Amino acid sequence: MSGIRFKLLGFTALIILLVSAALTSLSILEHRDQMLERHRIEARQLFATLSESLLDPLYRLDLQALRHHLSAMRKHRDVAQTMLLDPSGSILVDGTPENRSFGLPPKDPFLKNLLLSDRLAVHIDADTLWIGGVLALESNKPLGWLALGISLEELHQRLAAHLRSQLLVASLCVLIGLLLAYVLSARFTHPITTLTQAANRICSGDENLEIPIIGQDEILTLSHALERMVAQIRASRNELKDLNASLDKKVEKRTAELEQARKVAIEASQAKSNFLASMSHEIRTPMNAIISLTDLVLEGEQLPNTARMHLHIALQAARSLLRIINDILDYSKIEAGRLDLSRETFRIQPMLDHLHELFRSRLSEKKLTLRVQIAPECQTTLLGDPLRLEQILMNLIGNAIKFTESGGIDLQAWGRDIDAHRLELNFSVRDTGIGMSRAQCEKLFSPFSQADESITRRYGGTGLGLAISKKLLELMGGRIQVESQAGSGTTFRFSIECERSAASRFERAYPPVSAPVIHLPAHAPTQERTTSSGAIEVARAHLTGNRILLVEDNHVNTLIAVEILKGVGLSADCAASGAEALSLVDPNRHAAVLMDLQMPDMDGYETTHRMRERPELAALPIIAMTAHAMSGDREKSLRAGLNDHLTKPIDRPALFATLMRWIPGRGKPATALASLPLVGMDDAERWPDLAGFDMPAIMERLHGDLPLLLLLLEEFEKTFAPIVQTLQAHLPAMTDTPDAGLARSLHTLKGTAGNLGATHLHEVAKGLEAAIRNPIDTPSRLHWLEQLNTAFQSVGTAIGRLRVAQNPSAQPVGPEKVSCEEQILTLAYKLLLMIQKNDIESEGILQKLRDLLDPSETHPLLDQVQAHLTNFDMDDALPVFTDWLRTQNLKI
Repeated sequence: MSGIRFKLLGFTALIILLVSAALTSLSILEHRDQMLERHRIEARQLFATLSESLLDPLYRLDLQALRHHLSAMRKHRDVAQTMLLDPSGSILVDGTPENRSFGLPPKDPFLKNLLLSDRLAVHIDADTLWIGGVLALESNKPLGWLALGISLEELHQRLAAHLRSQLLVASLCVLIGLLLAYVLSARFTHPITTLTQAANRICSGDENLEIPIIGQDEILTLSHALERMVAQIRASRNELKDLNASLDKKVEKRTAELEQARKVAIEASQAKSNFLASMSHEIRTPMNAIISLTDLVLEGEQLPNTARMHLHIALQAARSLLRIINDILDYSKIEAGRLDLSRETFRIQPMLDHLHELFRSRLSEKKLTLRVQIAPECQTTLLGDPLRLEQILMNLIGNAIKFTESGGIDLQAWGRDIDAHRLELNFSVRDTGIGMSRAQCEKLFSPFSQADESITRRYGGTGLGLAISKKLLELMGGRIQVESQAGSGTTFRFSIECERSAASRFERAYPPVSAPVIHLPAHAPTQERTTSSGAIEVARAHLTGNRILLVEDNHVNTLIAVEILKGVGLSADCAASGAEALSLVDPNRHAAVLMDLQMPDMDGYETTHRMRERPELAALPIIAMTAHAMSGDREKSLRAGLNDHLTKPIDRPALFATLMRWIPGRGKPATALASLPLVGMDDAERWPDLAGFDMPAIMERLHGDLPLLLLLLEEFEKTFAPIVQTLQAHLPAMTDTPDAGLARSLHTLKGTAGNLGATHLHEVAKGLEAAIRNPIDTPSRLHWLEQLNTAFQSVGTAIGRLRVAQNPSAQPVGPEKVSCEEQILTLAYKLLLMIQKNDIESEGILQKLRDLLDPSETHPLLDQVQAHLTNFDMDDALPVFTDWLRTQNLKI
């Protein structure tokens, strides 16, 4: 209880100090007033005495006598100053002692009051008491004034002595008061201290302690209250012990019930997982067979157009059903908490390019446009799960295309720095579709539901895509929002948090200069299978007689371009490199330059830059004609100084329109050009049906010249067969992006295949080119590499068909059959990578692998692998599959 005691002592000391200070102040003031009054009385007596003695000399104006009387006052110990003033107010006689330096200035307020009044004036300042008045009157006019200054030094000394005595008395009072307060506080606080100690012991568990009954009045009341409280605590503790015993029994019973319920739930969840796995296997096996066999049939050469159309529809339906199955399995894994996110490096630009390629055909069917804007801060390498992010964007873009009949889709990506290592990545997908009401938006993210039943009937779908996207974003720490209005389109926005990779430090130090808006075309310009003779005549009339400089390093592409240019009366000079083009270009000879951008040694950009440095070539039209069809390539060409940008495969109407825009017309009469050949659909009966080739398009380019096509294909196979072999040998084991030469060869292969009408090979090469940009996406790279090998073999088949068409006795050349061992090794490697990435497609690849094995041999390890894959236990499947590879001596 020392706190209470000290507070009491402090309060007592404070009161005593305040009272003592007040009393001391009153005493000092009273003593001062008494002494001042005494000094006033003494001053009046001195003034009266001195004025009587000065009256006579003043009448006679005897200054010597006046000085004598004033000097006599110096002997008085309290007189500090004497002055005698004449009627004008000037000092007549100054009797101030020589050892005193003070005096009254002529304009002092006391002197002013003294001269203006006929009464006795008194004034007190810090050290002196002044008294003065009129000495005598004659004709009601003063003859002079006398002023005396009485020193207050003695007053100050007595006040100081009195203050010291008062302070001494006050100090004694404080000490006595504190001593009394200490004694009394000890008497009051001791009972409280005793009761406090008893209460602390009870709190620490001493239930048998008796509360002492001590003190009087309130202390006694407190003791009885504590005694009753202790009794109630003892009773409550006894009741609590009984309740705990009963609760333990209830908890044990409820725990047993919950454990039983948990086992039932686990068994139900396992049964559901087994059912889904079984259904996945049972559905995927025939689905894979349907898709694979349909692909093989479509690759055949003897299919009527109607049958081919029906098979395309069946293949599209099968793939749609497979996507639905994947959605259901994804949602089930998310609900079961068995979906793990990967942590890989990725970039936004290649991802959006890949999405554009995936949706190109659907956008083309509905004649929609896809516009993408990527902010500079997103042009960096990030860490996250690119496959799941791409899945979310795929769902949103797919829905936008599904519910949009006209207009287009806008996709925006921007970022916000959280700190030096983290970036908040934001996406927005806006369409001009049917839109939704607020009620429809509220249930939009519910699984197995869409905005309403009419939408399901009209557009189809399971209603799982957005639910899966929302769940995936929640797993990635993100969120998604929707804004929509019926009839005005819909906007989805979502954000996730990504880490910057170590490679992005350089990118942050040197960021992109600007954020170009990338206009991704929804579809390639429509190629009419019959070329209007009127349009051709207009092009001929405008362009005939001009000469073009064609800069192209690939011989096959050069032959194709020359044939197309001949069709409208253009002639061409060919350059196989940038250096050769610089030596050949002549503004007086050439009306324009068609420039390939990707060439060895000196690319098209550098060649254009050097041409523009020459003043005579500043106005020469230079048009890019290249396989660079990715986002931003056109803007890059224009920034480099080219006038226009065309993409391969060559689209004749677009080429002719571009040349007419940049080359002034010469006005050649159409009648002189009628002999040039035209190709129409009536000639199609003479063309062989080549699988993987767009025969009407290539025949239109070559004016129906089948021997020229055969020559071009043979040259193509001879040129690119070593490149395909090099890709097959190096890409599977490559862990980084390929060197520039290999990538450039693949790029040239893609563009040349498109010019030759090998549409399937062109699309496969484009897919492989996109896959190798992401060095960690090995399964995708292997998939496209396998497709490239098959697609390239179709060139040999096409050559054989063309030889038979020209010489019926010739035998068609077919692709070489890949050995079974090589197929097993390829599938085993692919399956190993898919298991490592927890890919649910692994089970289908395993089935393909088992189909290649000898049916007479048993593989118990593969049986275990299949059981683990069925239960989605990828971690358990991986070591078992590795053991099987070891037993088969398969070195991957």
